[in-house]
Amino acid sequence: MADVWNALKRVQYECPCGQFSPLVNLYFCRHCLEMKCQECVFILPEYLFCPHCFDSAAGSDLKNKKYQCNHCFKCPSCATALSVQQYTKSEEDADKDGKASKAYYLTCLFCQWSSQDVGIPDGASPLDFKEPDESSKTRMEELVAHYKKMTLVDREEREKKRRAAKKMMKSWSSLLDPSPGSKLGSLASPGSSSEVKLDANAVSTVASSEVDSLPEHLYSSSLDINQVTTIEQRLAHPARQPESAKDLWPRPFPWTAKRLRRCGKCDHMICRAEYNPSSVRYKIQQIARSTVPQVKIKGLPEPKPDKAYTFVLSLVNPTSSVMTVSFEPVKEEGESALEATIPTGEFHISASDDVDVLDIAEDKSNLEPEQAKFLLGRGVGEIYLQFTTPAVHQGSENKVLFVMSYSWSVTERSSDSKMMKVTVCVDLGDFAAVPGQ
Repeated sequence: MADVWNALKRVQYECPCGQFSPLVNLYFCRHCLEMKCQECVFILPEYLFCPHCFDSAAGSDLKNKKYQCNHCFKCPSCATALSVQQYTKSEEDADKDGKASKAYYLTCLFCQWSSQDVGIPDGASPLDFKEPDESSKTRMEELVAHYKKMTLVDREEREKKRRAAKKMMKSWSSLLDPSPGSKLGSLASPGSSSEVKLDANAVSTVASSEVDSLPEHLYSSSLDINQVTTIEQRLAHPARQPESAKDLWPRPFPWTAKRLRRCGKCDHMICRAEYNPSSVRYKIQQIARSTVPQVKIKGLPEPKPDKAYTFVLSLVNPTSSVMTVSFEPVKEEGESALEATIPTGEFHISASDDVDVLDIAEDKSNLEPEQAKFLLGRGVGEIYLQFTTPAVHQGSENKVLFVMSYSWSVTERSSDSKMMKVTVCVDLGDFAAVPGQ
């Protein structure tokens, strides 16, 4: 899988903003007729849901649930989803009616962690597992209340400045107003709302040079490193930060979001998923891979000293209509770009669902001699073209840039086709052992 991703990254397309990205990371807006990278689209969360049980909630309930699921928990040791186990209590723990009651506990099927092993009491229902109250909860509530008051104070200051400016404008206008009583009316000021006062000692903290001493058991017994929590496990509980494995508590699953993407230029929706957490389908999916011909590198031969380097690129047609492509050099190439001999003229790529493949000899007979030497083969919705560079350099900056023009149509009718242009950058890789260099 890593090799496939590395091959995709070696061929990149230029976005109108000037940034190069692989084709799989680009979108295509059918209203602007432009490709869009990740920086040229607005990503907005559409709705939140639990990735484990696919439970969703409205916007008003998300804050009350602290943006996390109350039914699903993660293992504090390995972050795997915990399973709820049920058992029947003994006769001693029976109800008043004499019926045996059921109890529930959490266990991890991967690392065998259990809530019973760390002393967490069993729940009377499968949902009776809540995080304990933190010691810093009261402190956090005080801080939140204090900063809310600060927001009200800032708002009151802005209102005072606005009223003072308005009063000044009325006083100047009353001097120019010849009507009687205008000066008296200008002296009246609107009633001010009650001021919000801050308590200076509400969030005051006092620095102390005293440091808590180490626990006594560290001096009397040997340290079991398996019972010490890691940095990741402590930061998973920022309020408690447990140091021992027995103090770990199950973590609720955080809610995740399905996001929609809008074009940054025309604000039309480019990508939108179905309103169903368990579905992977899309209502709107305008990606560049379904519109722009995909350029692939079909093997790179070993370079030879003092000889031109020839490589083959394949162009894949993703649409269901015949596509016409042509090439032209880039006017302003970078310092690291190699000069290349690119194919001339126009080439036709059959539709992606076309089962009739034209014979290569018959295909070349319809082309000019200068154009036919670049065409090496043809497949279903795919052609193979030859590119040549004078030489390659030792290092990783062996890149070839060219402008590719292709026809695109909204429908299968040829009258609706439009010619689009995109700059393509092909990275030939690092030839560290080029003979003769």
